Amino acid sequence: MNKIILHSLLSLMVILALGACENEQWDDHYEQSDNRLDTDLLAFIGADPELSTFYDLIIQTGFDKLIMDDQAYTVWAPVNEAFSSVPSEILNDPERLMDLIGNHISTFSFASTSQIENGLVKVLNNKYIEYLNDEETGSFSGVDVVSNDNLCSNGIIHKISDVALVRENIWSYFTNSDDFTVMNEYLAQYNVTLFDTLNSVVVGQNSLGQTVYDSVFVESNSYFNLIGDLDSEEERYSLIALSDDVYNDAYGLISPYFTHPDVEVVKNRTNETIYNNLNFPWIDTDIHTSGYLTNTYGNSLFVDQSLLANEVVLSNGNLFMPESYSFDPKDLIYKPVRYEVENTDRREVGSLSDLTINKVYDVSASGLFTNKIIFIGESLNDDNNFFEVSFSNVLAAKYDLYIKYSPVGATKETLLKFKVSITGPDGTSEYEIVPEDPINNYLDERVKIGDTYDIPVYIDDEASNNYHVKVKVMMDVEDAAVVLYDRMVGIDYIELVPAE
Repeated sequence: MNKIILHSLLSLMVILALGACENEQWDDHYEQSDNRLDTDLLAFIGADPELSTFYDLIIQTGFDKLIMDDQAYTVWAPVNEAFSSVPSEILNDPERLMDLIGNHISTFSFASTSQIENGLVKVLNNKYIEYLNDEETGSFSGVDVVSNDNLCSNGIIHKISDVALVRENIWSYFTNSDDFTVMNEYLAQYNVTLFDTLNSVVVGQNSLGQTVYDSVFVESNSYFNLIGDLDSEEERYSLIALSDDVYNDAYGLISPYFTHPDVEVVKNRTNETIYNNLNFPWIDTDIHTSGYLTNTYGNSLFVDQSLLANEVVLSNGNLFMPESYSFDPKDLIYKPVRYEVENTDRREVGSLSDLTINKVYDVSASGLFTNKIIFIGESLNDDNNFFEVSFSNVLAAKYDLYIKYSPVGATKETLLKFKVSITGPDGTSEYEIVPEDPINNYLDERVKIGDTYDIPVYIDDEASNNYHVKVKVMMDVEDAAVVLYDRMVGIDYIELVPAE
């Protein structure tokens, strides 16, 4: 018992001694911090001989007035020798120099112990810069921090070993490059000039009582509505930018799916497919090697290392310049084309008084509805026994045809037959299919109808389109066979499925 008490007392004395040492260290730290807190940011920089060049440039650009006020700032201050590598065209250009100095100052306090969302800090030129902070080391825009947490009365200074040059954003880099001529020309047609409501100033009203502005306008691009604003510093993207050669490869891969007599249809649909699918939420190449990613257009595409070649790190993300085009058409456009039978668009019924199509709620059905098709006429014939659907947005490619059956309360099996009509530039091809077996009234699965169909032409979604893929579903229970078969069947949807 005495040994236990003695051991406990010794442990307590060690803890108290260590605590006293730690308190002394913290006291020293706070004494140093308190001394620094008597000095503002500008005075601290001006008193440090290693920062004299940076100090002069702060005065030259007018930021001295800013960092003397009571607002809390963080300054990443490059040492003198760092400026020897800055191009003279930046140092001699007032606007670019102001942008450069603003690239090193933030209106928030970021210490080496601060928790920073995504590791990004917003600086005065509205760029976001990666700050990897650490109590011992750290980096700012990839530049080493050589002395951190220099506390001042109105903020914090971290000394860095080099100048953090201003990075272009994705849109600026892309439009100023000569590497993407065809892609640049395509996107340039969507350039627009927009009224800037945020920066325009109200100056009064006119005689009609309408607000009059000292107007400010900004250049933008309406294609951003589809793929994301590549000119915004508030979002981070990864753009796969195509050189002219890679674009030609992509065009050669995609355009056959849009085969059409009108060359403008081919060109427009192919370009839309290519350019709509090149932008992604920011891809971290340290994490992503290959696999499926969802782009800003909503397609899930397989992105491998070949597409992430020649990375350029930019202020709002990164840009890649692949040497080949490897997206799979089945991910881009060559997908199943489904017709929900309850949809009345492009659906024709032989006789509304003899054949009814009733939408039935079914939690397990596609779109939560299936369809009860019933022949209620007195006598069945080829004019009143069918409904026909017409597909749209069908590619010039090979498809298999499937019908999804579902049970809807029929008491007996039924008989159906089908006609597939494909109209292209060279006329119409028709295929009649009569299943060998009756349709079981409890069938709840997808069944293939006929062989593979080779569609010769792209069929768009225009109602006036001259080209068609139509599927006619016909009740085939003759009057004499109603004692053996039901004239009711459940069909959820009809679908064309890529066959290649």
